[in-house]
Amino acid sequence: MNFSLRLIGESIKILFFKKLCKNIMQLFVLNITLFSAILKLRFYSGSHILNSNSLKMISYLEGKILKKSEKSAILLVGGVGYKLFMPVAFLAKLELGGEAEVFTYLNVKEDALDLYGFSSESELELFELLISISGVGPRAALSIVSLDSPEKIVGAILREDFAYLSSVSGIGAKTGKKIVLELKDKVAKLSFEAESTESASSDAEVIDALEALGYSPRDARDAVRNISKETEGVEKRIREALKILGKK
Repeated sequence: MNFSLRLIGESIKILFFKKLCKNIMQLFVLNITLFSAILKLRFYSGSHILNSNSLKMISYLEGKILKKSEKSAILLVGGVGYKLFMPVAFLAKLELGGEAEVFTYLNVKEDALDLYGFSSESELELFELLISISGVGPRAALSIVSLDSPEKIVGAILREDFAYLSSVSGIGAKTGKKIVLELKDKVAKLSFEAESTESASSDAEVIDALEALGYSPRDARDAVRNISKETEGVEKRIREALKILGKK
């Protein structure tokens, strides 16, 4: 009996030790990866990091949602928690304790390493294109990506819809025009197509109708984003949007 208990005890110790070693190894690999990435950056005057946005290191993560806030979530991957800044719509779909797959972009600053997470490669692709514009930082680019689907945002750029882009907090009319002028020719090279003009026109009518009823532009856009693709016709889409808003 004592021998059996001793054997069970030793087995538990071995399992615990193996798990501990695995977690230590994962943390070790993460630290080595981060350290190697920083060493590859060029330093100026001993402290200023140059060309940080060109760094591509952590590009995809898969794990469990540990915590959520209005602008970010913590994704638990192999015992390590990654704080990810995400688009509003993506965050809203995530559930605490649920599994998530995230395409990421690592932004390296002098005093921090910020990770941005996206639900699709299309969102990430659009985000990277936006931050290539002088004057548009990661936070502003994330706000633009949060406006709607990548297809609709690119459609707005092609239509030269300055007002649509300028509706983002921190993006004024001048920056909105700059985004359109610099990206209008570049968006054609993206891996996805822009929204059709007909669909965009229909959405605009629904949003205008909702705003006329007193809803904010943001709430109106969020509601339109959640309308079923099978719902056709402006009137039917307005009714469905009102049902969605009524559930909030």
